[in-house]
Amino acid sequence: LIILGSAPVHPKFVEMLYEVSPSQTKVLCLYGMTENLITCSIDGRDKINSTHPGDIVGKPFEGNEILIADDGEILINSTQLFSRYLHLQKRETRHHTGDLGYFTDDGMLVLNGRKKDMIIRRDTNIYPAIYEKTIKNIPGIDEAVLIGIYSEQKHDEEVYLVVESEKYSANELMKL
Repeated sequence: LIILGSAPVHPKFVEMLYEVSPSQTKVLCLYGMTENLITCSIDGRDKINSTHPGDIVGKPFEGNEILIADDGEILINSTQLFSRYLHLQKRETRHHTGDLGYFTDDGMLVLNGRKKDMIIRRDTNIYPAIYEKTIKNIPGIDEAVLIGIYSEQKHDEEVYLVVESEKYSANELMKL
């Protein structure tokens, strides 16, 4: 039994696990977060065979109340939900996950993006706005954007920095 507690768990990664594991191996993919622990689960083979666009994370566990807000954000309430953040005396009724998603006709939750501007790379959350602002403050830089693109080969996000400048050549930008 291999248990993966992450979101997203890309189907190609799960396929790779099956390729290198004994035939009786079961892969269980869990969707959760610090604020609510485990929310949904799906068998790895069901994940691989899903035709739904996005990252299918499975059916919510009993006791997890999941709603999809008008803007597509996943909202969660449950008995295991955190009680508060350090700077707050209590939490709101529902936790705004920052994940965007939808339910399939048979009640499976599918992630299809992030509401928050964040790139998740391994165990690191990268907030592009922090770096972009700093880079744009360099004299001669007109625009800067960080982009995360999933790499099937690396099974992780590759992070690219795109910079626009009328003052500097590409070589000069690399030195900066």
